[in-house]
Amino acid sequence: MLAPAAVVGVASMQYGAPPFLTWMLWGMGLFQALWAGTQARRIAALPFGVPHWGMSFPMAAFTALTFRLAPGSVMTSVGLVLLALTSLLVAALV
Repeated sequence: MLAPAAVVGVASMQYGAPPFLTWMLWGMGLFQALWAGTQARRIAALPFGVPHWGMSFPMAAFTALTFRLAPGSVMTSVGLVLLALTSLLVAALV
């Protein structure tokens, strides 16, 4: 459920939606990411398959949204942490 909030957030910035809408979508994405993070051990224990690759796109989209919100703010640090986590996730999947 992370992908819809992240992709719509990036699109809303691209199409000039009010900033509060983008921040709301980022907050929804953060909630979904934290919720999914609580299930990380269970997901990792499953036999590897195509659904595991489904985690990479939502994380990448959420990272992109964070960087779009980031210029000159604390969000840059959050974006760098998310970029590191996304890179580790993709490396683990490869």
